[in-house]
Amino acid sequence: MTTARIAALRKEFLPLIASVVVLDAVVIVIYYGFHIKATTERTQQTFVGVWLALTLLVVTTGMKRVRAARLRGRATNHETSHETSRDPDAGPDLPSRDGA
Repeated sequence: MTTARIAALRKEFLPLIASVVVLDAVVIVIYYGFHIKATTERTQQTFVGVWLALTLLVVTTGMKRVRAARLRGRATNHETSHETSRDPDAGPDLPSRDGA
């Protein structure tokens, strides 16, 4: 993976991580600020369910952006390199079991 591709992925991935951290911090402040622990079990479960749904929304949106950046980088890589049709992210070539 080239340095430019890594930078592009990092540009999308770091805001994703920051978004999750900020969301969790805000939710924890709300949890303690509104004394959710002292409420009914149903209220606590609803609170956790909403937190989970918001986290899922943030993560799926962020991962779509990371994937789009990855695909953009892959398309750019395929346009500039016609030497091989092998997936550049597939990892190293490993020898087969029969030694060929």
